[in-house]
Amino acid sequence: MNDLPAKRLLRPGPYLAGLAFAVVFVLAPTTLQGQEIPGDSPEDGTVEPLVKPLFQPRLDPLVAPLSLDAPQSLEPESAASGGISDAVPESSGNGSLFPVAGDIQINQLEAPDLDSIGNLGDTDGGFGVTAWQGLSVREAVALVDGLPRPIGFVTLRDLIARLLSSNAPPPESRSDAGLPAGGFTLKRLHALMALGAHDAARGLLNFVPGREDDQAFAQLGARLDLLEGAFLQVCGKAGIGERASSEVFWQRLLILCQALAGAQGEAELGLSLMQEIGHGDVVFEQLMAALMDQSPAELDRVIRSDALHIALFRLSESILGDRAVASFGDAPPDVQQALLVSPHLPADLRTTILMAMARSGALEPHLLRLFFEEQTFDEIQRASPISKANNLAGLEALALLYQASLAQQVDAARAEAVSQALLRARAEGLHAATAAAFLPVVKNIPPRTDLVWFADDAATVLIQAGELSLAQAWISLLRSASLLDSEVSMTLYRLAPLIHLSGLGQASTLVEDIKNWWAIESDASGVSGSRKRAAMLFTLLDALDPGRSAPLWAVIGGRAGTRGGIGTDIGLWHRLSTAGQARNTGQAVLLAAHFIGQRPPGDADPLALQHVIRNLVAAGFPNEARALAIEVAVHGGL
Repeated sequence: MNDLPAKRLLRPGPYLAGLAFAVVFVLAPTTLQGQEIPGDSPEDGTVEPLVKPLFQPRLDPLVAPLSLDAPQSLEPESAASGGISDAVPESSGNGSLFPVAGDIQINQLEAPDLDSIGNLGDTDGGFGVTAWQGLSVREAVALVDGLPRPIGFVTLRDLIARLLSSNAPPPESRSDAGLPAGGFTLKRLHALMALGAHDAARGLLNFVPGREDDQAFAQLGARLDLLEGAFLQVCGKAGIGERASSEVFWQRLLILCQALAGAQGEAELGLSLMQEIGHGDVVFEQLMAALMDQSPAELDRVIRSDALHIALFRLSESILGDRAVASFGDAPPDVQQALLVSPHLPADLRTTILMAMARSGALEPHLLRLFFEEQTFDEIQRASPISKANNLAGLEALALLYQASLAQQVDAARAEAVSQALLRARAEGLHAATAAAFLPVVKNIPPRTDLVWFADDAATVLIQAGELSLAQAWISLLRSASLLDSEVSMTLYRLAPLIHLSGLGQASTLVEDIKNWWAIESDASGVSGSRKRAAMLFTLLDALDPGRSAPLWAVIGGRAGTRGGIGTDIGLWHRLSTAGQARNTGQAVLLAAHFIGQRPPGDADPLALQHVIRNLVAAGFPNEARALAIEVAVHGGL
């Protein structure tokens, strides 16, 4: 039931022979390059791609043929030669790059600062010229390299990705850190990769001039190609210039491409030479053997954040042994995400990964939607999804309800499927992730009087997603209906925390709304657990608007029943205060991630959150601060 169906997702086994032919085509002499590659029509055995494929190799345009020479040296290049050289044409001898015509002279333009480039400007989410204000390059590199993994807060992940992608002057004193030209941009790219933000990394990399001529940037591009399954493109890069003989990564990539091309003898020779000169890699060799023998390996350890390992794991359809599965929770988020989309991964392990990432806040909504879409159900289940979902467990039940919400043409039926899914998800600690996955469905359900029973679920999903104008329509519907229906009034009171955190509440009714919410909350959940949630709510409200929570503590008796500030790093606390008050935007965001990013949103300390939110507001991110508060509230059961 949970297996991804072959008709929708390309599996490595069946296409390996065809892929080998395609790679041979790249490796072959140029006289072969006028021949056709098999097309993508159903007749040649390919399958219809997903809207956003989980893992599918691309037949990219052909590139230069590879050199298959044995490696001469595998020592990495020195750091001094790691930056991109400024490719400048020879001068015409008159001080200009071009001949002078009359009195008009065209002067040489200065080469762009490689560490200033970015694909986000001021008008599309970039941080602008103050992005790295207040930081030396040493401090910036330390903060970027040391970012927590994973960062469970979607809001913080998005802010960091925007910072790292910004077109902005780099920190001062780059030479003090020993970074070559472009070295800081390379650091930013590696951080995006570690976050699992591969699309953002690709976007930034595309702005690097001469990226294919520089070892470090070209290698990062090759790693992205491997993760995307673009084997024709990446194999064409492996033999350019002296790459195949100058650096370990390129030689290993060449060995992989030789195996895909059917040149098994050359691949085996390359592996032997690597071992002899001390550059063996047990996991790489094990997966290469599995690929060449077409016999999946069983790994006793989780693979590293290595694109070659991940690509080979997928191509060879290898599996994780018991020890590897047991330690999977400690794997970096980029590895978890990469393995999650491996089509041959056993269904139970895929479900375990999804559940863990969803609960930690590290799961992107589109991955959960793809999982939901890939599940198969029989006609009886599809005909009665609400009742049949009761016979299914966990994500399988949510998938049936998701598919039902897409298939239904009647608004009330779609709303019922969403409502049941959110109810199930809340009981299993998956509400935030499920709400994000169902957002497109909710946005297409209109707020109508006959759907007032769905208003609380709709408003919650929309507030969490930052769709406040759409949420306001449902809240207005509730307010109108509450004048005549006490049950609707109760629903409105239950929504009070999110309404006021989102800024959609009226300041004059805050205390009364919270009193009514507390009466319902403490009766339903007991005073102890309710106090903890109330303390988090009041702290978040105060963070967004200092002093706002003062009259609220009396509602719960003046005591929170829980302690805050445990484990707080005093140094980070004061550095964050300084960065926020100085409006040092990038520094404030990075310090915020270091301050609270180690814990999932539901376990974050209230006082630490208050400090982060206040300083994000001070640094110029009021909307993001509010989004962070709402994210914490949803994960905390408010």
